[in-house]
Amino acid sequence: MKKFSILILAVTIFLACNYTKEALELKPDIEITYINPVACLTCAGDSTYAAMIQEIHFVPKNSFDSYLTEFTLEYYDNASVLFSGPTAPLAIYGKIQGIVTAGVVDTFILENIPVPLGPVRTHLSSGQTAKVVLRFVAVDEYFENSDTAITWIGISMQ
Repeated sequence: MKKFSILILAVTIFLACNYTKEALELKPDIEITYINPVACLTCAGDSTYAAMIQEIHFVPKNSFDSYLTEFTLEYYDNASVLFSGPTAPLAIYGKIQGIVTAGVVDTFILENIPVPLGPVRTHLSSGQTAKVVLRFVAVDEYFENSDTAITWIGISMQ
């Protein structure tokens, strides 16, 4: 009877550990809460290379630390037709601290992100607008799981 009890206990511990391992495999979960500016103006004779996004705020949605690794840009016109991109991934680095205390969230601020205006000037004419989608990728500490956060900026041709 003792051997049978030990066997049942061993099987129970194995199943519990296996179930717990599956439950603890957290993935990074991030969210963009703020972007400044949300739009910009340009014209055909403008010599500005890129619109600068001054700040983008990232916050975690769970207690898992993650790292920003890259972002891409996609340009869409008024009819939501992709006319440029997605660009090759641009490398960035930033650590987003997971939630440690309930109700207290650290905000990671990414500053001075350039959005090239050349594709907008070559594709659009005066009076039209475009939307540039920025897709950020965050990975966990072991580079096994990832999450994507998306935001966009509007561009108007004058």
